[in-house]
Amino acid sequence: MMGITLELNSRAFLLLSIMVPISLLAALKITGFTRGPLSIAETTTLEPSMWIIERQDAFNQLPNASKELLYDGEELSLRCLLQLTYDPHWFTVEYVPATFVGITNFTCDVNRGFIYGIIINFSEQYPNSEMVCWSWQGFYTNLTNGTIVDCQLPNHGNTTSLSITTFGVNNPTHVSIERTAFLWRLLSPYNYTHRMEINAEITYFNGSFYKNLVVPVHCTIGPDDNNSFETADEIGYGAIQGFIGGGPFERTDFYKIWLQEGESLTVTLSPPFDQDLNLFLYGPDLTQRANSTNYQDAPDSVSFTADCTGYWYIEVVKFSGDASQTYTLNVTSDLFP
Repeated sequence: MMGITLELNSRAFLLLSIMVPISLLAALKITGFTRGPLSIAETTTLEPSMWIIERQDAFNQLPNASKELLYDGEELSLRCLLQLTYDPHWFTVEYVPATFVGITNFTCDVNRGFIYGIIINFSEQYPNSEMVCWSWQGFYTNLTNGTIVDCQLPNHGNTTSLSITTFGVNNPTHVSIERTAFLWRLLSPYNYTHRMEINAEITYFNGSFYKNLVVPVHCTIGPDDNNSFETADEIGYGAIQGFIGGGPFERTDFYKIWLQEGESLTVTLSPPFDQDLNLFLYGPDLTQRANSTNYQDAPDSVSFTADCTGYWYIEVVKFSGDASQTYTLNVTSDLFP
């Protein structure tokens, strides 16, 4: 299993921070918890983290994947580990055997006050997907200073969703949720792209007011068809989990990212064990500008400052190794480290 870690800086990565005047507190009520109305003084939503997983139609399997989120703010810190583990016991003739067991490990601490509750929501707009919660009433789940009070599958129309609500016990400063488990069956053709939105909402009391922190993750599982400049997947900053074939199957992946002139870019490639992957960077004119070809399974990294505005292309090439496995590509810049 490949793991990817993304540091969420409380200043650089804030997408939205809503400050609510005291006089309007009575008008704001938290809707996800069931203890009753609760006034929220401030809601902070972090920039969504992207999690991309490729499907390979030449194999009767999908790669296991994991993503780690770290946040360290002035009042609150958290660590969230998301895992999708392929389960080969579920399959059909027409569709790829695309059933994942999802595991979420979540740890949260506050410097003062206490943690009121945590809601973890999974949602996908595909009518034939299925989700089953295994964490209701503590099944498979270990909790520290918390209790699961609700596990819902509120499916509406074409939306498949799962919501797990946990309350803090005895006003804790630390809450840990281990192995929040669910089953996610994709039930789709090979070439369909699934997009799941994952949101963790933490409600806490900082000693003076109740506040919300929302940590969103956008997970995409799609076909592995980015094998040329023309079909390059457009990406942003953050970590990507790619799939590259072995033997006669595809041995190259292309990505593109929009850069402004003068913007610095660093790309780091972490290959799987005993697989030699190489990394190349191309300008908008498709001329190679940088490369890294370290031996065997050593990580590769390139850094470059864009000398023109446009799409810049990243190529991952398998140099040696027959296994079809996942790799991690992490893209950062001087603006988004």
